[in-house]
Amino acid sequence: MTGWGQQPVGIWLREPNVVYILAGQSNAAGVSPPAFLPPELAVPYPPCGLAAQIGCGIYPALCTWHDDVYRDLQARPTQYGVEITMGRDLYAVNRPRIYIVQHGTGGAALADEWVPYDPGPGTARLWTRLFDDFLPAMLAQTPRPTIGAFIWIQGEADADNAAWAAAYQANWDAFANAVRTELGDIPIIDVLLHVACIKPHTAVVRAAKTAVAGTYSWIHLVNVDDLVLADGLHFNGVGYRTLGSRLASTILAL
Repeated sequence: MTGWGQQPVGIWLREPNVVYILAGQSNAAGVSPPAFLPPELAVPYPPCGLAAQIGCGIYPALCTWHDDVYRDLQARPTQYGVEITMGRDLYAVNRPRIYIVQHGTGGAALADEWVPYDPGPGTARLWTRLFDDFLPAMLAQTPRPTIGAFIWIQGEADADNAAWAAAYQANWDAFANAVRTELGDIPIIDVLLHVACIKPHTAVVRAAKTAVAGTYSWIHLVNVDDLVLADGLHFNGVGYRTLGSRLASTILAL
């Protein structure tokens, strides 16, 4: 198996390694132009590799495989996100080689594209693409990598639909438990939907995320209300970099 059909997984997975899975919508993928990166971040950083699978809706996704998060920017020059600081901050403390599996798709809803175990048509079945395609190939490697955490940055699409928002608490509860069924007793980091998100049912989704995080000690909710949204949905560059460091701090504190 070769992940999403681009290159064999083994081409980038090397020991020692800890894998962090970053999933959700476009804020999980990142949409900030790297031209504005500070100079200290616009350099190669081999200790942190990236397998990025990024698309939009049902359309075919761009897939990049790189041993270095900065080289990924050179191949995908229109966007970066939390990976650029999260990987650096984690490596600076823990030192094992880090890989980030980035699986973010613009407009993807928990109630639709992310439904667990849904084998539906085309490229829209994001759970299937992540858990039935890429991850089995990755986890079959020798030595078996360690999964450090599952990070969820999602909610805007469901907050745009009254029925999906009302179902978010039940759907997120089921999704989070399904993740741990597949990956074991790993921590899940959930990014709270920004209070200034322009979607009409933002408050409902925020309440749902808060309720589920209060139910399980292994779900850790990260507040981002102090960060700047560039367009009412997506973080600006400083926001992505700050959130990346905040996610790393959350993981390191576990």
